[in-house]
Amino acid sequence: MGSEGPTPLETAKSLIDGYNTWELDAIMKPRHTSCTQKVLPARLNRPAMSNDEYRQYFQGVMGQFRDYHLEISDATEDTKRHKVAFLLQGTAKTAIGDYANEFTVIIHLTEDDSQILEVKEFVYVPCALIRADSGYSMDFFQRLRAHMAGQS
Repeated sequence: MGSEGPTPLETAKSLIDGYNTWELDAIMKPRHTSCTQKVLPARLNRPAMSNDEYRQYFQGVMGQFRDYHLEISDATEDTKRHKVAFLLQGTAKTAIGDYANEFTVIIHLTEDDSQILEVKEFVYVPCALIRADSGYSMDFFQRLRAHMAGQS
């Protein structure tokens, strides 16, 4: 029997492993050259980012986090449709305090499941903050951007 390629879950998990190394090349490695990353829900008005755009964006953010860790709470794999969904818990230390967030990532893969074509990152909007239409992630990153601007 010949060797088979990676499963969708294996390739998707390599992305999570990349984030846990906190090295940009490891985060980008499993992505296909045409991969896009989109933050949802749509009301956040965040545009989809190409690999180059995501690399530039994330490179600017990485230095603000220490001890970043993603933990997979749940995973669903659809081998026929080449998709994986993760429920993730993210934690880190920053200059403005601890970061802790829960989010869902839906990952679409190539037909051979060896590379990632699309990452949809759905950030949760806590009920107490729905009226503000921002949620924890938006508030946290607004404060972090303000902190970064003050460092310039």
